[in-house]
Amino acid sequence: MFSTLIAEGLRRNIDIECWHFCNPEMKESGKGYLFPELSGSPFEEKRHPRLSLLSFNSLSEISHAVTSRNDITHIVSLSPPELIIDEHSLNTFKGYWCILMHGPDSFKEPGKLTETKINFNVKKIFFPYTQHFFEWGISFSKKFLPITKKYFYHKKTAIFPIGCPMFYNNLKQINTTTIRRKYNIPHNKNIVIYLPYACPKSKNNKKSRAWQTAFSYMHIKRKTSRRFNDNRNQKISFQKYILKFFSDIFRILQDRQARQYLLNGWNEPGVIKALKAFCDANNLCLVIKPRRKFDFSEEVYKKADIIIDDDESQQYPSKLQELFSVASLAVGFFSTAVIESVFQEVPFINIETRDERFLEPQQQHWHPNYKGSLYSYEGVVWNYSISDFIREIPTKKTSDFIAISNKRDEYKKMYTGATTTSASKSFFNYIINTQRT
Repeated sequence: MFSTLIAEGLRRNIDIECWHFCNPEMKESGKGYLFPELSGSPFEEKRHPRLSLLSFNSLSEISHAVTSRNDITHIVSLSPPELIIDEHSLNTFKGYWCILMHGPDSFKEPGKLTETKINFNVKKIFFPYTQHFFEWGISFSKKFLPITKKYFYHKKTAIFPIGCPMFYNNLKQINTTTIRRKYNIPHNKNIVIYLPYACPKSKNNKKSRAWQTAFSYMHIKRKTSRRFNDNRNQKISFQKYILKFFSDIFRILQDRQARQYLLNGWNEPGVIKALKAFCDANNLCLVIKPRRKFDFSEEVYKKADIIIDDDESQQYPSKLQELFSVASLAVGFFSTAVIESVFQEVPFINIETRDERFLEPQQQHWHPNYKGSLYSYEGVVWNYSISDFIREIPTKKTSDFIAISNKRDEYKKMYTGATTTSASKSFFNYIINTQRT
């Protein structure tokens, strides 16, 4: 999100400081592998005289930095400033606070605030991907989080769609030969990217937990360490696996739908088996790109031609963006990577899950499967139920998933923004014009 803005700002000779929240306790957290080492910045190797990288160990240090400075014209974040800076510091800050949209979470986070906690004195600018995405978010707030609408619909908050900052024109200039060599992709094969089911185990919904167990969790036989700089991937001991197995079966047997999925083999091993058959029939290489924070089914390991471990430390371009440059097709489960896939002109297959995203109204809003929606768009994104995917995909051809150009343009206009001007350029054009006025 930030890399494209940093690069564009430096190109325009604007002074930029990157404020990294580096609380050491984060290294031991569930997302410890995401600890923001300054040395890992994509701009560290080519230091620029107008770029500074600063480390902060606490949010109070960041608040102090705001109050002790009078030369900051814009602060850019993903989250509302009220969740980062204390009220006194915000009242002291005289510049503009810029909030970048980062998917549906941008409309959920203001819900953590009460009306008394919203700082109506700070001049804010919210940069959604598109007007359509913004209106979709506001329709969510009307139903579930009215405070979000109040947060954005204030006279001191400007709304300016710029597109998605993850994307930049250089993505089309990635050297595909280099990428194939980097990931050991055969030169005579195209690839299918499979994004495994993210199995965080629902905390709030018993039906969801039962279904997740039948579909994915009972098939997980190894765990990935999430600690900082720890790349271990270890199989669960036999004794622990047996205990886990009986616990999983007990949970599944209590739910009718979970039992149905268990008995019919509608699970992630069935999905990956069907996809592997499709790849073999079409001379495609099956590349698995999991996220470190989620474990995934053992059968996925066995069927994959290539597994790309990703601790998400590489950005601009990310590993996923590199893989999209050589992909013929991508497959995922209600993954927001769908917009990256479409942007890089890779057809996407969405597989419907039957977890919280189907069971709870708030989740349903952001995971639609109706025609013309984010996850089901004719000629761009193909939507399948799990049972239909397992039954039909092995006999499909790659020609069945060829994107229609004008439909892809429609989709981009609705969800990712126009490609004629990059989001980073639109961002700086806007804030520079705002300063002048």
